[in-house]
Amino acid sequence: MRKNKQFYLIGILIIAIIITLVGLLELSAIKDIFFWGQIQRLILAIVAGMLFYLLPFKNLKLLSYVFHVLILILLVVVLFSSHEDVKRWIPIGSFNIQPSEFAKLSLILVISRIYAEREKIKNSQVLKALLVTMLTAALVLIEPDLATSVTYFFIFFAITYGVGAPREILIPLILV
Repeated sequence: MRKNKQFYLIGILIIAIIITLVGLLELSAIKDIFFWGQIQRLILAIVAGMLFYLLPFKNLKLLSYVFHVLILILLVVVLFSSHEDVKRWIPIGSFNIQPSEFAKLSLILVISRIYAEREKIKNSQVLKALLVTMLTAALVLIEPDLATSVTYFFIFFAITYGVGAPREILIPLILV
């Protein structure tokens, strides 16, 4: 079973690398500056991915709340800074970061952590996950970025459904 999982993960990695290389080739045909900017981001993404891979799962579980609180702070900071009249980016040196994108990852980690606390999903866990999602979405909606806010709710529903939350909980949430 482990070999199948490794083969599957290697296959996904190869596909991701091919897609990235095709994208880089397309960018290099347009403008050189876009190409080198994407190379920098690719290197940063690989380093970040390796750090997450090397981080033991227990530590990731413990750090999920801290990571999300830091992202929420950045989402508040973004409201008071603007880059070219857009309140979604924080300039850091030659880079601009968009905390709402990191919030997707941190929201996945936090919601997963909330549901991992008990074996059987309880209403209180769903409510806690929903409140965290609503807070994150509200901060992004103020920017304004409706599409990303809606994405957070899709993340919430996908994870809530994936962990096997009862229909009695899911259906009313979807209807609202």
